[in-house]
Amino acid sequence: MNRALILYQSRRGTTAAYSEEIAAELTGKGIAAKVIPMYQSGSAPVEEADTIFLGCWTSGLLFFLQKPEKVWVQYLKQLPDLKNRDIVLFTTYKVLTGSMFREMARHLPQDVNVSAVKLKSRNGHLTESNRQLLKLLTDGQPATRNLQPATRNPQPATRNLQPTTRNPQPATDN
Repeated sequence: MNRALILYQSRRGTTAAYSEEIAAELTGKGIAAKVIPMYQSGSAPVEEADTIFLGCWTSGLLFFLQKPEKVWVQYLKQLPDLKNRDIVLFTTYKVLTGSMFREMARHLPQDVNVSAVKLKSRNGHLTESNRQLLKLLTDGQPATRNLQPATRNPQPATRNLQPTTRNPQPATDN
């Protein structure tokens, strides 16, 4: 990653603040980063960036039906061609992100490189985990590779699989 464009949709300023923190972190690592709100995305220099960060706040009910705001989806459709660029999704939220990243990716064209790195924040600030994920991206790790820590495949719990027998019906003589 050499040049990053950070496009965001913010409702109360949290996502805007988070976008600025992402840009500051990237700039501190020597990456040219530009932050633009989605409503100005028509003039966004997409062709100048090799990595595009797309973010918005999590809309929906507290525990389910999380989705990007309709305005974000509309602005996304107005962006120029995103081919040959890595896309990194990010969101801000209050309780849970739930299906947010899946829903965001659903609105992207099929032929873009969506990063396995997903950034999220409750308060508009980068966490240490966010910083580590950004470091992986800036260190040249392929953005479409799964950069999340590997999960172990635990051994299934053993159960007593003894056959059960029905209570036999008493025989009746007729």
